[in-house]
Amino acid sequence: MSASPELQNGQREIALLEAEIALRRERVGASFEELRHRVQTATSWRHWAASHPVGWLGVGVSLGFIIGCLAGRRSPSEP
Repeated sequence: MSASPELQNGQREIALLEAEIALRRERVGASFEELRHRVQTATSWRHWAASHPVGWLGVGVSLGFIIGCLAGRRSPSEP
């Protein structure tokens, strides 16, 4: 006894839909991994520091200058 053609068509359609769902899951997974990598790279201070060493040097010099100016403004303890 063979299955009816309608049943076979339904099973074939289900198999096609399952394959399509699996393919879309893979695509979403790959997109999510790429997004995670981009966010991690964008928010990583180590990556930024490695790619902009002159910027970090400028930040250090600027902070040193500001701290030096603030320390020089101290009122003398003796009049």
